Amino acid sequence: TDVLGLVQSGIASVINQTGIGQSIAFSDIIDAARLVQGVVAVTIISPTYNSANDLIAVAPQEKPLVLNVNQDVLVTFVGQ
Repeated sequence: TDVLGLVQSGIASVINQTGIGQSIAFSDIIDAARLVQGVVAVTIISPTYNSANDLIAVAPQEKPLVLNVNQDVLVTFVGQ
């Protein structure tokens, strides 16, 4: 199974299904990655994620969209 592709695809789905002007919760992105078999833990490095910053803000007229999953969703594996 291609864990990288499944993680990227899951995250892209979360972003692409988000409506116009709706912010994206980091927890939704983490959940999408964690659903992939073989993923043990998820850490978001960028944008900054912490208890005070738990949403990716989207302007009212903007539509979040992943255009190129290989460029827009970067995944790094640790401990391979």
